[in-house]
Amino acid sequence: MACAGCGSDQVAQQASQPGARGDAKDSLFRAPNLRRALEVVRRRFGAAATLTSFRLEAGALKAEVQGGAGTSIVVTKRYRLTSVPTPGEAPSPPVATLAQIDAAVPERIVAQVSPGTGVGLRGVDYFLVLSVPGTAKAGWAVYLRDGRGSFSADLNGANVKPFATPGAAAVPTTAAPTTTSPAVPPASSSPTNPATTPSRASIQRQLDCIRRAGNNSAKVEACLRK
Repeated sequence: MACAGCGSDQVAQQASQPGARGDAKDSLFRAPNLRRALEVVRRRFGAAATLTSFRLEAGALKAEVQGGAGTSIVVTKRYRLTSVPTPGEAPSPPVATLAQIDAAVPERIVAQVSPGTGVGLRGVDYFLVLSVPGTAKAGWAVYLRDGRGSFSADLNGANVKPFATPGAAAVPTTAAPTTTSPAVPPASSSPTNPATTPSRASIQRQLDCIRRAGNNSAKVEACLRK
């Protein structure tokens, strides 16, 4: 289905997006289900398709595909794809190719986050693939529900670490390897100095900023720098 001038908001309204729980059997956070959803996109656009945004919710995969006027797509957990052209929108920089999206990564990230947060798939709000600020690299980001935190990871799911917040101490956490990565600068989930501990309010403000940014990767990156 298509309509001139429609964007990601219109796609979201047109596609049936059934509710889903992150740990449900049909959740797109689970590797077999996400792999099937990605295959739906590959059949339409090809594995070499370039993505300018990628957002994964338990019940839907939402993305922007580069090329021509650009295309906004949604694939639901029922593996139904809805797409519309976005000719009236300024093109965004690419974040990854479809072939670079590994369906096993969301579960891999949560397995590293869970020991330090006590949060499993059920506690995940959504994932993003986005360009890491200040680098030419792409990486994953995961946002937990109820202000429980947000984490970054390499595109292969390695080097999981909390997003940095102003004044946060850069020390390792139990949810991430001690190796420093060029992804989003590390912050501590359990710093030794209470004065440097990121406040729940600061984390929530960052999450709210990301939600308002939607699929606009440039706005998301601006939220991460705050």
